[in-house]
Amino acid sequence: MQAGQLKTLTAAVKDVDAALATFQKNFGFALARRTLDATNGSSSAFLTIGAAEIELRSSATGPVAESVAARGEGLFQIELEVEDLQAAHATLTERGLRSAFEADAGGRRVLRVDVAHTHGVPLVLSQPA
Repeated sequence: MQAGQLKTLTAAVKDVDAALATFQKNFGFALARRTLDATNGSSSAFLTIGAAEIELRSSATGPVAESVAARGEGLFQIELEVEDLQAAHATLTERGLRSAFEADAGGRRVLRVDVAHTHGVPLVLSQPA
């Protein structure tokens, strides 16, 4: 299994608007798009960096809110693209790594690798649409 490219770096933040203003002012990043999810009170701003994105995400409940409460703002997860998600799962399983399919915030099927195998770095694999 080989990752094709970095897809998204997601940062958990307390306030998306404040984080967006910081990244725009300090680094000149332009806003690509915004999303809102009323079911869990989450908000995201996506900044495009070449073929990848930085996602600034806040949430009133759920894993992002828990991450901010426990560790403060910072890296929440790295998303890498693979050519074939099912084959990636089989390869990881053969190597003795635990991973699980789940739906991401946008409803896409992704593969989350157990952090015990990534030195604590949350890693998600996705397949191009």
